[in-house]
Amino acid sequence: MPQTVALLCEMRIGALSLEAAVVDISLGGMGTLVYDSRVRLEPGMRVPRARILHGGADPVTVELEITNVTQVVDREGRTANRAGCLIRGSRQTLEELVRMFISDLGEP
Repeated sequence: MPQTVALLCEMRIGALSLEAAVVDISLGGMGTLVYDSRVRLEPGMRVPRARILHGGADPVTVELEITNVTQVVDREGRTANRAGCLIRGSRQTLEELVRMFISDLGEP
């Protein structure tokens, strides 16, 4: 994924608050990278009130359901958990998120 994509997902897992990098998104879900090893993500977990952040735009609040978690190594050699998530929200909300993601892909 190009490094120009600037979508972040702010979420609370138990007592921990974190920001995860959004690495892909579609009308049905998204993939995130979580670098904090203290965060335990499991398939089936629900994350209420997750906020998708994009630059100066208003945050988009959604509910997420973790569908899968895989350990990966990013371009800089850092270990992260890649979490696939279903996005629970209106069709309009999902389309808005995809448009924000695609707009970043079109930037030089």
